[in-house]
Amino acid sequence: MHMWRLGDRTLPWGIRVDGGSDWIALHRDFCSYLTQQNNTLLHGLMTVFRYTLLPAESFFHTVLQNSEFCETVIDNNLHVTNWKRKQGCKCQYKHIVDWCGCSPNVFKPEDWPRLQATEDRPYYFARKFEPIINQQIIEQVETWIYGSKKNSNKMDSYWQNDYHFLDKSPPAEDSRISIYESFSRLGLKQLQSINKACKVKFLSVVEATLFNMNDVFKGLLILHKAQAVDSSKPVILETQVRPIQHYIVYKGIGPTGRLKFLQVGSEYDLKEQVFRNFGRILGPFSDVGLIHKWGSGVQFSATFVWVDPSNIVAGSYEVKIEAGNQILYHKPTFRLPLRPGVWSLKLLYEWELVAETLFLVIPLSVYNGHEVSSEQVKFLHNGPGQPYVDHDFSKVEALLGYTNKSSQTRQALSNSRRFGRDLKEWTDTLVSSFWSVQDTCFVNQPLHPTGGSLCLDLELDPCHQTSWSSHAHDPKSVIKNFNANSKVT
Repeated sequence: MHMWRLGDRTLPWGIRVDGGSDWIALHRDFCSYLTQQNNTLLHGLMTVFRYTLLPAESFFHTVLQNSEFCETVIDNNLHVTNWKRKQGCKCQYKHIVDWCGCSPNVFKPEDWPRLQATEDRPYYFARKFEPIINQQIIEQVETWIYGSKKNSNKMDSYWQNDYHFLDKSPPAEDSRISIYESFSRLGLKQLQSINKACKVKFLSVVEATLFNMNDVFKGLLILHKAQAVDSSKPVILETQVRPIQHYIVYKGIGPTGRLKFLQVGSEYDLKEQVFRNFGRILGPFSDVGLIHKWGSGVQFSATFVWVDPSNIVAGSYEVKIEAGNQILYHKPTFRLPLRPGVWSLKLLYEWELVAETLFLVIPLSVYNGHEVSSEQVKFLHNGPGQPYVDHDFSKVEALLGYTNKSSQTRQALSNSRRFGRDLKEWTDTLVSSFWSVQDTCFVNQPLHPTGGSLCLDLELDPCHQTSWSSHAHDPKSVIKNFNANSKVT
C-alpha cells in the first residue's frame, strides 16, 4: 500500500486549520467529545483528514481550535527536538510520499551542548534517541540526571533482536534466513573441529540479534537448535559471528585522497546516513546501494564500477563529489535477480583504479520460506537473464581486463545449478570468507541430560555467563520498581 501526492486541494471555508507536533496530551473530556459526539464538524474534518499526509499532526489541533474546547489549548511543546533540516527533510519532496515529511535526527554526543542548554527550561521529553544508532548519548543523559552508576558492567553493549521464528508479519527475507542457517552450520563445524567425537546436526534458527559495543557493530548472534547424533533431545546454542571487511585502497590519485570509506548495503536511511540493514545481508533481490565518505577538499568527478561474480560489469557511473566533508549515497538500478557470489565495487579516477570493496550476494537456500528446489535455483541464481542495465559496458570490461570471461561464465552456470547439500556447502564457503565465527555458548536447560550443553566433554560456556550473548545479563534492560521520587531503579 502506498500514499501518493495528487496535487493541491481546497480546504473547507470558515475552518481554522492548525497543526504542529503529534506529541500531544488530550484531556479526557475532549477525548469523549471526539468519540461520542456526532456532528457536522467532526464528520467533515474526518473526511478531510482521511486523505491527509500525517493527519495526527493537524487533526486534533484543528478540531480543538474549531470546537467548544477552543479556549482550552495550551501551546507548549514540553520537549526538545533534534532538528537537522538539511538531513531530516531529504525525502519530503518525492512523488511517492508514504511516511516521509521532515523527521528529527537521533541525538549523538556532538549534540550534547543542545541537551545541556535545556536544564532551566520546561522540557520533559526529548527526541530522537535510538540506541542502535547511538547509545552513548543515552548513557550520558542518564548519568547527568541520576549520577554515575555503581555497576557499569556491559553499559557499553547493546542487543537488538533482528529475527524471531515466531514473527510471521512481515515475513523474514529469504536471504537472511539462508545466511542465518549458514552461520549456525559454521558454528557447529567449528565445535566439531575442536571435538571430533561430538557429532552434531543443525535443526533450525530460533532468533537473530544485532550486537553493538561502544556504538560499533560487532556482529550477529544466532540462536539455533542443534542435536548430537547420539542424543534424542535438542539443545539451544548461540553463535557469535563478526563481519570480515574487504575494503582496499590501492592508491590515492589527486583529490581521491579525500576518500574515507566505501560501503555497500541496502535499506539506506537518508536521515541518519546509515544502512538499516545493519548486517548488510544481501540476496539476489536486494536493492543495493553505496555509502561513500569523503574528507575536505575540492570538487571532482569519479567513476563507480559494479562487477558481478562472473566479471560482468553490471554498471559504470560517473559521480560528482562535492567539495568539503561529505557522506554521499550512490544507488544503481539493476535488473534482478543479482547473481549470487562475490561482487566488487571499484572506484576509478581518470580510469585508474583507486579503491575497491568486495561484498557478498548470498545464494538462497530458502525461497518463500521453504527449501529451494532444483528448478527454482535456475532462475534465482543465474542473474537477470538480460544485462543488469541497458548499456554496453564492453569498453569498461576491456579496460579492467575482463575480455575473456569464459571460465567465470562456466563457473557461474555451474553454481546456478547447485541445490540441496551442494548449495549449502557452497553457501558456507562464501559466507566464511565474509564472516568469522567468534564463539558459541549454550542455553542452560536444567532438565536436559547434559544441562543444555551439546556434548558432555565439549567445553562450552552457558550463555548467561558470557559478556556477548543475548542471554547475558544486561543491566540497562532491568526495571525493578519505582522509588518515592518516581525514578526507575
